[in-house]
Parts: sequence; structure tokens; C-alpha cells
Amino acid sequence: MFHHIVLMKWHKGIPEQAVEEISSALDKLHAKTSLLLDYRHGIDLGIGDGNWDYAVIATFSNKKHYEIFRDDPEHRELIEKFILPWRSKRAAIQIKGKLNFLAKSSYENDQM
Repeated sequence: MFHHIVLMKWHKGIPEQAVEEISSALDKLHAKTSLLLDYRHGIDLGIGDGNWDYAVIATFSNKKHYEIFRDDPEHRELIEKFILPWRSKRAAIQIKGKLNFLAKSSYENDQM
């Protein structure tokens, strides 16, 4: 597996509607492709100071599928139209292999 993780900071004063439009556009793009094995994105919960504002985690079967998706004209258009006008900073990383998650009991998860 191949994971692409992106963190974004928005310009100050980004309207809530703009974030909703970004989320909706990401959902629609995900629905149009079979290259993604898993796709998750969302806003920071605002619990910690200094956190990034938005995250995207995309999982592909291999690097080639990631590269096809990365270079896809619809993906590029989404970034240019919806994300770039509002993004002030971006951090990204690609990870090969299985992501390691430590499972907690449902009680512990509910308390967070």
C-alpha cells in the first residue's frame, strides 16, 4: 500500500462555506476514481494550539496509482479552483506499506 498524507493551513478568515465546498469537491473526486483504496479528510477539531486546519489521507495500492491520481486533470483543477485560493501552508508525506494504528477500546475512544 501507498499512503499520501496532506496537512493544510488556511488563510485567516476562510469562510465556513469555502471549507464545506472543499470537502464536497474532495468527496466528489473520490467517488469518480477507482484508484483510491481509502480516502479520508476533514477539519481539525481545534483541541490543540498550533494544529493544522485540514488533513487528507489517501491510500492507493501502489505508487503508480498515486502518481496517476496526483497528475489527473480533475484533481489538479480541484486544487487550483477550491484549495489554492485559501491555502497558506501545506505539508505532505508519502508512506509505503501499512500504516500503524494502535487500537483503543471503544470506551477510550468515546472519552476523547
